[in-house]
Amino acid sequence: MSNICFGTLALLPAYRQHARQLAHSLKRVSPRPPLLIVTDEPSDFDDLDGVIVWEFVVHGPFSYHDKRLVIRYGLENFDTVILVDANLSAVTPFDLPLAWDPGFCGLKGMNLTNHNRAHGTSYRLPLLSSMAQRIGVELDECEYVEDWLYAVTRDEGREEIFLDAWDMLSKIWTECSAEPRGSGSGNILSLAARKAGWNCGSQPLDRFSSFLRPVPFSITNYSSSKTILSARARSSKLFDEQRSVSYTEPSRDHVLSLQTCHRPQHNSLPATLTSLDHAGLARWLGPKIVVADGYSPSMPPDWMVDASDPPASGSARPFLRLLRLALRTSPDLKLLTYLQDDISFAKNALDYIARVKIEDDLTLVSWFTSWTSDEDEPGTWPCLKLGTIARFARSQAITMPRRTIDALLGSYEIAHWPFRHACDMMFAHVLTEQKYGAHYPILAQHTEGLNSACNHAHLKGRTSDEFAGEEFDAMSLIGAP
Repeated sequence: MSNICFGTLALLPAYRQHARQLAHSLKRVSPRPPLLIVTDEPSDFDDLDGVIVWEFVVHGPFSYHDKRLVIRYGLENFDTVILVDANLSAVTPFDLPLAWDPGFCGLKGMNLTNHNRAHGTSYRLPLLSSMAQRIGVELDECEYVEDWLYAVTRDEGREEIFLDAWDMLSKIWTECSAEPRGSGSGNILSLAARKAGWNCGSQPLDRFSSFLRPVPFSITNYSSSKTILSARARSSKLFDEQRSVSYTEPSRDHVLSLQTCHRPQHNSLPATLTSLDHAGLARWLGPKIVVADGYSPSMPPDWMVDASDPPASGSARPFLRLLRLALRTSPDLKLLTYLQDDISFAKNALDYIARVKIEDDLTLVSWFTSWTSDEDEPGTWPCLKLGTIARFARSQAITMPRRTIDALLGSYEIAHWPFRHACDMMFAHVLTEQKYGAHYPILAQHTEGLNSACNHAHLKGRTSDEFAGEEFDAMSLIGAP
């Protein structure tokens, strides 16, 4: 067994814990190869047997492209390195194939062009095409491969061509792409493998890939809490403190975004656009973008539209598309206001939102909530009620800073989010105990109709009894005692 090893990248505490679980689960493999762990904290694995630990000194932000170091270090001592993402686990015993052809073995799909078109990431194609030309390969001849499980076997030096190409392409991607931490690394793997002259075969990898499963997400008790806490729950269960609202000047680096999906029986988008006009849309300084899932909506000409073909994919994937589109549209983005397509606003609410300052300790501010605040006197408004993001629910109308977007797009778990919906749970999973603010009075209402996050279920208690009302002038709050 000296010619084969598993390998994984374990940077940051969560991934080191995942890697420990992976090491224990690989005891089910027969024969059992060693697990090479490239990590920033080797001492975390001192008590494990069957592992080889290689220290990696982190000099910058974590990147998925750092996985190439696992391959490079592994091939110095083994003929074949099987890269396994740290958050995977062997769920049942399996026999490890011992014969591996030279080159790259991966779980492949369509060519890169078709893959990105099918997954709503066509915006990547110009950069990928330029990178393909840079290394002298044809983009349409590169087969997309999954980046969570693959193997590289020594091939008379071609592995060095592969690793050198990956190293160069990862630097170009980091410099030219708006996506943090190497998102889309499967594209780079495919280009580098093609540069080495390899066809991405899947045998014998696909014989045991089904025995590996992601470790369940540790969103303990969060989903159930949304059921336990009814829409009439007192806000004392959700909020820890109260803060006055600070204001600043509107910015052209504040993007307004709208997420919509195809609902033939109840199209709420026109009513939402009318409400946005009433809220001050014409005076919004920053870019305006809309991401449509499963259809192409009719929008005013000053909106940038990113539409996908049917069928609808759920709310999670379009939400991440929207975040990436916001960064591409406004490279200097400071704030993003995110709206679903079935809301109504108070009068001049967008003028007001554009002026609210998001303090450095907040992950987001919500303009809609269904939780009551009946222990407070309206005379204390406007205010922000602060709670931990783990308690956050209802993302129909929120404003978030750039750092929150980077945290979401930079998360491995979010990139592999297992749910079709549950966007509000993304914040809870990545940002854990950080704070968010709920604005009172409530300036947005979740209107009757179908929820854009779930186009087959009617709203059930997801409205607020404390909405200030469409004729309430939000700008009157500035200067209020």
